Amino acid sequence: SERMVLDLLSIDIDGNDFWVLQQILRIGYRPRVIVAEYNAAIPFYIPRAIAYDPDFKWSGTDYYGASLCALDQLCRQYDYSLVYCESHAT
Repeated sequence: SERMVLDLLSIDIDGNDFWVLQQILRIGYRPRVIVAEYNAAIPFYIPRAIAYDPDFKWSGTDYYGASLCALDQLCRQYDYSLVYCESHAT
């Protein structure tokens, strides 16, 4: 099957980021670089993502997105490696 290549994919949707990225990779897109928001309130070593909810709206709390570990594990399934993490959430 032919891979669908993108140069850069950036995901920052304050909610279903993990699930959207998972589906993009599952259907065959292969960005050269992925930039994804992660939830820094979750310790980096815990693989956790919010439950998928198509109607999710961020309420301003710590309940959103996915941990760095969850995103890293997902991306490793598709032969990606974490090369940088911005730790200064604002």
